Amino acid sequence: MRRTPAALAVFLLAVAARGALLLAAGPGSRLVEDEREYAAVAGSLARGEGFGFDAAGLAAGGAEVRARLVAFRAPLLPLVLAPVHALTGGSPAALRTLSCLVGALAAPLALGLALRAGAGPRAAAAAGVAVALWPSHAWLSVRVLSEGLDSVLLLAAADLLIRRRHAAAGAALGLAVLCRPGGLPSVALVAAVVPFLAAPGVRLRAAATVLFAAAAVVAPWALRNASVLGRPVLVTSSGVTMLGGNCDASLVSDFPGKWRPPSEAWTGAGAPDLGMYGWSALGEDASDARFAAAAREWAASDPGRAARLAGWKAVRFLDPDQHSEKPDARWKALLGWISWGPALLVVAAALAAGCRARGPAWWIAAAMLAGHLATALVAYGDARARAPVEPVLLALLAAPFVGARVAKWTGRGDEATVEA
Repeated sequence: MRRTPAALAVFLLAVAARGALLLAAGPGSRLVEDEREYAAVAGSLARGEGFGFDAAGLAAGGAEVRARLVAFRAPLLPLVLAPVHALTGGSPAALRTLSCLVGALAAPLALGLALRAGAGPRAAAAAGVAVALWPSHAWLSVRVLSEGLDSVLLLAAADLLIRRRHAAAGAALGLAVLCRPGGLPSVALVAAVVPFLAAPGVRLRAAATVLFAAAAVVAPWALRNASVLGRPVLVTSSGVTMLGGNCDASLVSDFPGKWRPPSEAWTGAGAPDLGMYGWSALGEDASDARFAAAAREWAASDPGRAARLAGWKAVRFLDPDQHSEKPDARWKALLGWISWGPALLVVAAALAAGCRARGPAWWIAAAMLAGHLATALVAYGDARARAPVEPVLLALLAAPFVGARVAKWTGRGDEATVEA
């Protein structure tokens, strides 16, 4: 297989699929939920006002309160969006089109990664097509969200690790943290397995190189926050994220493990007047710390209860049906079972089959999957927590596994043409 034409073909397929979905969803419809915040930070950057956006809420007496949040969202996606925001005045259609193009890059990267992982040309092409048409990835890519960009960075990091480009791989992982800080456990686990990927004699140096490169990318943002907020946090949304997934409201819901907003999760005195953004009188960093403290207190007060909720989070992390409360819940459930349902079985079989050999692809995929699962257990279980790593699993595990089985059953070889 000629790699460049095949990569271009799956990229165009991915663009077409996302473009069609975007047109169906309405490219110019107003930005909602997380989209608004990413776009607001991008707009602030485009105007030269730095990272941040304004949040509003209501005090106990009904008076409006406002606060400027400077680190509630991770910086990478707003940086990518800012030039388009400046050129188009923050057009939702333009921002979503850019998101589509960025997300579509995952398809050719998955094809190339599958080849490097040992999949033959046909299996690698199938991986590229699968990612191009993957329902959850396509849907998240047509919204102004971080999952599409994050998946591209994880695919690039995995490819670089297999090629033993440790500094570049570390930089890609660092960018992934700046895209979605919840991926930090994955970076730590990937660095821990690097000695199993590197050549003898340089294993510890390789792991140190990955960690150093990742830290060098993340450090400027953490130091900026230390200067502005007083401590080197990555985002100030981690506290409310933890509380929403570690509370009675999450445990007693019909499908436990789902994130709940502060209006349901907060049970202490003095409800946050800024809602999920915290308390206007405390400030951004103190609000984040107060949310996090409440989550830790809830878990520590009854470890058995917290363990049960963690189990439900793992179920939600893996469940093809997220039991959405939105009008499109039936479509999400159907598409989840059609796509992730069989993929989950194949990924599990590939992990089991590769446990003895434990090649580079196995180590990388296992580390990234375990890291994202760990984040879900600490925070909350959801398909969005799993979505960035799905293309990696398809390329590193599913494609080589299925390709090898099909070749064995049919007696037709599908030899890889790209050296790992």
